[in-house]
Amino acid sequence: MAAHSVPAQPKAASAPPAVVAGEPASEAEEKVVQPRLKGYVQIGDITPVDEAQRKDDMDDIMKAVMELERESSFSSGKERPNMQIYDKEGNAVDNEGLLKKDTIELPAQTTESTLEVEALAEKILGVYEKQEIVNGGVMQLKKLKSLLDQEAGRIIDTGKLAATLEVVQSMGMISKIIDLPGNDKLLIFKEIELPADEVGIIQLAISTPIAEFTKDNIVAMLGIPEEVVLATLKRLQDKGIIRFSGNSIQVPGVMQ
Repeated sequence: MAAHSVPAQPKAASAPPAVVAGEPASEAEEKVVQPRLKGYVQIGDITPVDEAQRKDDMDDIMKAVMELERESSFSSGKERPNMQIYDKEGNAVDNEGLLKKDTIELPAQTTESTLEVEALAEKILGVYEKQEIVNGGVMQLKKLKSLLDQEAGRIIDTGKLAATLEVVQSMGMISKIIDLPGNDKLLIFKEIELPADEVGIIQLAISTPIAEFTKDNIVAMLGIPEEVVLATLKRLQDKGIIRFSGNSIQVPGVMQ
C-alpha cells in the first residue's frame, strides 16, 4: 500500500517571550519617548513648546521691559531734560550745587535753642541729684522751677522748662509726670509705684502749711479712718518721700 504523504502543517506563530518580573522589556517593546526641548519640562502628553514661538514671546517681553524703562527714565535720573534755574538778577544758577547737602545750613536760632535745652536739662538733673537724698526722687514742678531760678539768677521761661522736661523724660531720666491742679505737675524721677492715695497725701501737703500738716489734721481733712492714713504715711516714709518732724509731716519734694 502506497504511503500517503502528510501535508505540512503551517508553522505556528511563536509565542511572545515570557517576561520575567523585575526584568526590563525588550527595546522593541519599550515606549518611544518624545524628545524634549532643552530648557523645558514636558508634563504628560503636552506638546513641547515650539522654539520659534519661545523666541517670539521673549522678544515681546523684552520690548515691554524696555518701554517701561523708557517711560520711567526721568524719575530714575536718565535722559533728564536740561532745566536751567535763574536767580532774581537773571543769572544762571549752578543746578548741581543746589542738590548738595552741605549747602543746606540750619538756622542759627535752631542751634542756639538746642544748646539751651541741653544746658537746662543738665541743670534739672543737677538739682535732682542734690535733692534726691531728701525727696525720694519725687519733686513738684513749681519747686523745681524755684530752685532753677535761684541757681540761674533769673526767671526761667515756663514753656521752655516744660519742653525740656519732655526731653529729659524721653531720655529715661524721668519715670513719670503726674498732672496736678493749678497747672502744676509732680515729677517722678525714680522707678517707683505711687498709688492714688499716696499722690493724694502729697497734694494735700502742697496746699497745707507745714505746721498744720499733721496726722490728726490729715484724718480730719480726708474723713477716713486713722489706720488707713497711718498705712499710707508709712509707705511714703519707706520710699523716702516724707519725714516726721515732731507732730508735723515734711514732704521735702514739694513747696509747703
